[in-house]
Amino acid sequence: MTKRTYKFRLYPTEEQVKKLEDTIETCRHLYNDSLGERRVDWDVGFYEQKQLLTLRKQDSKYLKQVHSQVLQDVILRLDKAYQAFFKKLAKYPKFKRKDKYNSFTYPQYNNGWKIKDNNKLVLSCIGSIKIKMHRIPIGTLKSCTIVRDVDQ
Repeated sequence: MTKRTYKFRLYPTEEQVKKLEDTIETCRHLYNDSLGERRVDWDVGFYEQKQLLTLRKQDSKYLKQVHSQVLQDVILRLDKAYQAFFKKLAKYPKFKRKDKYNSFTYPQYNNGWKIKDNNKLVLSCIGSIKIKMHRIPIGTLKSCTIVRDVDQ
């Protein structure tokens, strides 16, 4: 069984663009905060940070505006960067500047995101966004990654 990736263009409203930008920015801040924790305390790992996420979410109004699985995926992304570093496959993870963090992921279909009528992408906490699906995806949909491109 092979994994396939499909890339479709979104046509968000101005309000949705603001929500998407805010989500990316919140994810970037969470990534940087989590990286800072790991730099200070080497014993903090993926599961500890995932548990701390629930406490952080109670205290932060920004984290409450982002779907919980998206936030968990940010912690997973940092953990994968650390694993690659320890396997000597990549350099030590760095803090991300505003222009260097451009995506976030909904890891489960029907739990945070879904496609309606082949022309609407429904994202939890963001809304229903018009999508141009130039072909029908083959197989089961698993995850959805929203990427901010330079020109789109």
